[in-house]
Amino acid sequence: MPHAGKVSLGTRLHESASKLLGIRRKAAKPPNPFTPGPGRIPPCLAGRDGQIRVLTEALLNRLSRQAPPPHDVAMVAQRGVGKTALVHWLQMEAERHDIRIVNLTPRELPDTRELMLQTLPQADAEAAGARSERETTARLGGAAGSLAALVSQTRRSASEGRLSPQAWRDGMERASKVRPCLILSDEAQHFRPEVAGALFEGVQKMQGRGFPVALVIAGTPDTWNALGRAGASFHDRLGKGQLSLGLLDEAASMLAVGEGVKASDLDIEADGDALRMVHADSQGYPYFLQVWGEALYDNLDWPNDRRLTPSHVEAVWAKVNGVRRDYYSSRWREMADAPGFGPVGLVPVCAAVARGVLRSGGEDVVVSDAEVDAWVAEGLGICGTGALKDARRLMRHMGFLVNAGDGLCCAGIPSLMRHTLRAAITAERVPSSWGDGLDLEAHPPERSAV
Repeated sequence: MPHAGKVSLGTRLHESASKLLGIRRKAAKPPNPFTPGPGRIPPCLAGRDGQIRVLTEALLNRLSRQAPPPHDVAMVAQRGVGKTALVHWLQMEAERHDIRIVNLTPRELPDTRELMLQTLPQADAEAAGARSERETTARLGGAAGSLAALVSQTRRSASEGRLSPQAWRDGMERASKVRPCLILSDEAQHFRPEVAGALFEGVQKMQGRGFPVALVIAGTPDTWNALGRAGASFHDRLGKGQLSLGLLDEAASMLAVGEGVKASDLDIEADGDALRMVHADSQGYPYFLQVWGEALYDNLDWPNDRRLTPSHVEAVWAKVNGVRRDYYSSRWREMADAPGFGPVGLVPVCAAVARGVLRSGGEDVVVSDAEVDAWVAEGLGICGTGALKDARRLMRHMGFLVNAGDGLCCAGIPSLMRHTLRAAITAERVPSSWGDGLDLEAHPPERSAV
């Protein structure tokens, strides 16, 4: 038997292995704090201080004190700039304030009855639904006459029941006395006019009676057209509740990545030149900043690397650019599949606009609506069909163009212009001469001159 004062070889090996594993565990990186994707809340919500202040002061603080807000809120902007992420942030904050959350999906609201059922607390909604079914059965049992009259009565009974607008508002007001209510609706451009009108009118009346109920919608620029069809005055009474979201400036872009990395709880610093390179390549587009953050963090050789440098940026640029090309492929499909513009869709129109923008001064130039109309007309000549007004609407919907005010517009995602024209020429959708004199290739960001 081994002496009690000695340690066996097996024990020593076990202890050595445990130490090695402990070192590895200690040196292992935590999960990546960046998770690019629709609606994901970034580790650092940079560049949105003004919007967060409005949401906090005008909505959350007042609702938590059982007071109606001074206005509702609409976040209308192109895709990919963080509307849904801000909606999700708001939901998390509202839950911390013990505010009842109602999430509405416009595509899933076929009529006002469904709107009422989804916004009422569950017990009230179930009771109202049961009453509606009983009334429908009773009315059908007593209905007489032709089949057409029976069908008409069925539709009327199913849509009305006892879910009158007044009964709905009464139920919402009773519930708001217990817990204030925040109604959130993303993709608001898909609202049916009659549903949007009922929702906005109902919330306005509840607030007018002093009840803590608020509405926040988010959507693409098409949202205002959709609400206009509802005849709703929602747009006119928003005031400071119209929150604008756009590309991030250099300072906000640097925060989004530099502070985002620190969310991993690792002692990592980011070189200012590296962050400026990231901003230059992303052009302040929030989604691309998250892609950059994810790639840089994955590439970081922790614990040997404790500082992000321009070398790290250069090492992952090809990967980031590949993700960007994949992302743009969905925009290309939107252009190619746009109905009403012939077999090549909206591709020639977008390519013509991209060519005009690049020749006018580069991807981030601001141009007049009149210039855009001339380029659109040139592209429509290749399509052989399609209306100028429809083409402009679709380009704004996909975020290809955004309003810059006073009859001006600019690229929603600047680098999409170069990519679109290059792809259109490669696919032979437009003349190859459209690329003459233009550099259509993507290049890594340059280091700052020392």
